Amino acid sequence: MITYWKDQFDNKKIVILGFGKEGISTYRFINSITDKCLIQIMDQNIAQPDNQVQEIDTSIYFYPKERYLDFDKDVDLVFKSPGIPLMHIKGLIELDKVTSQSNEFIKVYKDRIVGITGTKGKSTVSTLIYELLKGEGMNVELIGNIGKPPFDYVLEKDPSTFFVYELSSHQLETVRVSPKYGIILNIFQEHLDHYASYDHYAEAKMNIGRYQCEEDTLIYSALDEEIPKRLDGYKGKLIPITKDEAGRAGLIVTPRGIDLIGDFNTVHLDQNLKRHLLGDHNLINIGVAVYITLLLGYNQSKTREKVIETFPGLPHRLAFVARVNGVDFYNDSISTIPQATIAAVKALGNVDSVIIGGMDRGVDYGCLVDYINNNEKIKVILLPTTGHQQYSRLKHPDRLFLAKDMEEAVAMGMRITVKDSICLLSPAAASYGVYKNFESRGRHFESLVKHLL
Repeated sequence: MITYWKDQFDNKKIVILGFGKEGISTYRFINSITDKCLIQIMDQNIAQPDNQVQEIDTSIYFYPKERYLDFDKDVDLVFKSPGIPLMHIKGLIELDKVTSQSNEFIKVYKDRIVGITGTKGKSTVSTLIYELLKGEGMNVELIGNIGKPPFDYVLEKDPSTFFVYELSSHQLETVRVSPKYGIILNIFQEHLDHYASYDHYAEAKMNIGRYQCEEDTLIYSALDEEIPKRLDGYKGKLIPITKDEAGRAGLIVTPRGIDLIGDFNTVHLDQNLKRHLLGDHNLINIGVAVYITLLLGYNQSKTREKVIETFPGLPHRLAFVARVNGVDFYNDSISTIPQATIAAVKALGNVDSVIIGGMDRGVDYGCLVDYINNNEKIKVILLPTTGHQQYSRLKHPDRLFLAKDMEEAVAMGMRITVKDSICLLSPAAASYGVYKNFESRGRHFESLVKHLL
């Protein structure tokens, strides 16, 4: 493997575009492989190396800030960090020179990777697959969008390691190779500030299986109308998630649960399966995770049910916070799209009030407006910006409450929510502009709730 990497990097002029967590990882990796290349750093937020950068290497060359995206003509490779939109560099350098850790890592390790993507659910599915395989005694690592950058594992892991790779659209937009096992859970409107259009976003997601060969496998949701119509020309074995029992192949969702059917003994996951992951959408997530273990040969598992029963879920995803004077507060700050909020309300089932609103990224809120209007008993606490924007579209204004910030929203939730029911934070919007990320928003909500105790 080291010889392969040396051949890729030796005598090359390489630009690392973006010098955050992944950019620093890329620099360290290339520098550990060879000293026969020129590495240059380009980051619009760094004019001069700070102390942290100097600790890595005092000789790091940074493009001047005013030359951001002004590439030298003789650059051989550009390692793009996920946070930089590909559309920002189109026309500025040949796109066949643009690569990423994801692209280079999958090239080498594709036969030992299951890659997971989707607008929602990918972190939960990735982590559950990891826990299930670890429970079977497999040598497995969780990497990518949820873990460390993949290059951090190249030099330290046993060659037999299997990788569970959570892949965002930002990581997938530069790949020209797909993992042996791919999963695409759904495609909703999201990150529209990062892409020229929704179609560009969706097509980035579809790279998870676009480059597979006949020996590879792609699990996809046929319940999402966007995905099947984008599969023309895909060569991997296609495994659908469907409600079509006549098909009798793939993951069949029924009122009783999910049947997992393939080249193994059929496994049934009952609707009443013991689990912390609530809701029909999470039963599908569990089914997808189990299906991967079946493809890897773990048909007669002795640990599967225990792992599923004890898996607590991830923070800020339908997470119980506290019961205050008879009101149960739940944190679903991960909800950054309308469909996620609808799924959260359905999963909990006893929601009396829901807090929505956040950054406007051009997402269509029609489905959430319709859902709330058809469920007039639900009280809605509306935060800026998107929450306030929906006020005029929602019926029965006596159950609508405008809040200026999270502090006021939590206080309102405590005041208006009926005892023995739920006040749910499920914003259906990004957190940016007020919070660094959805995690910081969720932590703030939890601290405010616990202050009520």
